[in-house]
Amino acid sequence: MLLSRHEVVANPTSTWMLAGCVVLMKKKLEGAEKFSTFSKLLLPSNAKTVLENYTVDGRAPLELKRLNIFEQELINAKAKKELLLLLTQIFQS
Repeated sequence: MLLSRHEVVANPTSTWMLAGCVVLMKKKLEGAEKFSTFSKLLLPSNAKTVLENYTVDGRAPLELKRLNIFEQELINAKAKKELLLLLTQIFQS
């Protein structure tokens, strides 16, 4: 997916699970710009899955900047999904 000059490559996963991971990862990053090797080891398994399966501009979202871009992409995907659901419901009645 292309988000204002940023390329986010993602495997299909629940956006709700991903949103929870992003919030957790941002909390872990408080006061730091990126994850250290040790801090990556302490992440829960679903957060590690995000780091393994998703890329922002060709790199894992290990830095706060990339994590914010990834979060915006998730918000956009959730909004698009909800909009499509609403439109489907409107035109089915």
